Amino acid sequence: MRRITSIVSARELYNKLNITTPYTEWIESIKEYGFNEGFDFIDVDDDTIMSISMATSICIITKSPQASKIMEALEAA
Repeated sequence: MRRITSIVSARELYNKLNITTPYTEWIESIKEYGFNEGFDFIDVDDDTIMSISMATSICIITKSPQASKIMEALEAA
């Protein structure tokens, strides 16, 4: 089993991507892309903690100027 060692807050990613959909709706729609709970993400209190790989995939899906910059930073991490 792979251990997640580098993590990203979904709420922080949501804010940095300037998503306009309410957070709860956005995160539920993201989870429908086939990510695996316990492997790609875990829910913690009012946030979702995700792997760098999942966060990078979300940036690709989002296709915004902010997403490209965030993706570069994630890949450097």
